[in-house]
Amino acid sequence: MEISHGPWKEIFSGKWTDYQVHFYENPDKITLMLIEDKKEGTIRGSLAIAYKTYVVEGESSVFAEKVPGNTIVLEKHYPSFKGNYLILSPGPKYVKVGESMNMAMDDMFRKLEEISEKVQEESAAFDIRVIPLKNAGEEYADRLFSEPFLLPSTLIRKAVATPQPTEVKTMAKALLGRRITGELADENIQSFASTIIVGNSKQQKDAAHVILENCVLTGITAIILDEDKEFTSMGAPNKRFNQQEYPNLQPIGMPLNNLEIGKINVNINQLKAEQFRELLEIPRNEKGPGEEAAKMIDQATETHTETYSSLKGMEEEILSNAPDAKKFHAYRAIRIIRTIHKAYPNMLSGKIDLNVLVSPYLKRVGSIIRVDVSQYPPLIRRALALSILKSLYEKYKAELSSRELKVLAFLPTGTDYVTDTPIGREIKNILLDSVNYGVGACMGIEHEEEIDATTLKNASMIIKFTSEREIAVKEVHSRPYRAKLRDRLSA
Repeated sequence: MEISHGPWKEIFSGKWTDYQVHFYENPDKITLMLIEDKKEGTIRGSLAIAYKTYVVEGESSVFAEKVPGNTIVLEKHYPSFKGNYLILSPGPKYVKVGESMNMAMDDMFRKLEEISEKVQEESAAFDIRVIPLKNAGEEYADRLFSEPFLLPSTLIRKAVATPQPTEVKTMAKALLGRRITGELADENIQSFASTIIVGNSKQQKDAAHVILENCVLTGITAIILDEDKEFTSMGAPNKRFNQQEYPNLQPIGMPLNNLEIGKINVNINQLKAEQFRELLEIPRNEKGPGEEAAKMIDQATETHTETYSSLKGMEEEILSNAPDAKKFHAYRAIRIIRTIHKAYPNMLSGKIDLNVLVSPYLKRVGSIIRVDVSQYPPLIRRALALSILKSLYEKYKAELSSRELKVLAFLPTGTDYVTDTPIGREIKNILLDSVNYGVGACMGIEHEEEIDATTLKNASMIIKFTSEREIAVKEVHSRPYRAKLRDRLSA
């Protein structure tokens, strides 16, 4: 293949759902995945993803969390071989037909080199040694692709393939664990589109962890609103995974993208007046000194003619529309709005950039999108969840998308999100319809009676813990059964 940073030698190729996938390697042992974007027999472009792999000596899981870009930590265990790998990528690059692939490659390699330099500079501080794959010996490279896995892809599917061109068979089922009868407890991934997990906080997160791993392994984007940093280590493999119980599985780090507030925000343009009041904690029918100011906020929320890029735009709207006799109330309204901006700077803006959540080009690029909301109260988390879910819902509904699951959001404390409040009620309504367009949610609760009855009735799956690791599974189209939840593949 004659593109820059080569020469490139094909490792293998195969069919991946509706896409043709090619894997290449250059003399520096950097791998390149190209996914053809084809519609009605015509190639429209390619998604290119470059990866640089290091062999690691020492404990790399904590270090991997500090590395920018998409990072995968992988361990290989054989009777006579053990290898720890750190796989780096700056993320995918889409190249349309007619555009320069070499320019895209140059940009990817520039970013990849920046990440690599950071890894080599900072690894010593974590008491580890990183060795580029090309310098680590041929056995490490051979073992990396020996299963084989489509290892460095951003969705990591368990595959059956040979180095020759072949059809790649993907894992259609999601493995929860093992039934009490001894059989594998696996479910169609679509069954998780509306999942409720009943158990204590740790049990909820354990089950969600397994479900979200299955999402990534089947090419689905998993979004986590992480309330207590429980999911920070999903980029690293689980050291305690019981491989004797599941010999065909291997502990592996998930492609993890940590999003900070600022990259993803509450979209104020999506909020109705009563929802913005809830966010500002203004009573719905406030009477007294703040009544006029509250009315001005309501009007600015509902009747603005242009979308706001920030709260400042809303303030300007209020001030410009207030007659001189009511300027006092306008300034009071602005002070009320500024209280939330002061408390949560950079939390509210005028849009959600969906490109940071889902691939704008191909329908199956799976990864873990973790949003750290540990510093925010339930009200702010609820508003953020509404913005994320509503943006995804509106996108896929406008596209008349199919029911095939594309995104699954995990809302750890379900009772904080589906509430009898203006924001909570809209979240509930969105979740009831968004599954029709491939946007699902998984929620954790401690007791079934805590959640809204309509939400419980419409769940596609209910997983209820009966002991520390044993679960009762009720899928809407199947008979209930009991199972032991499998270990996590990632930490």
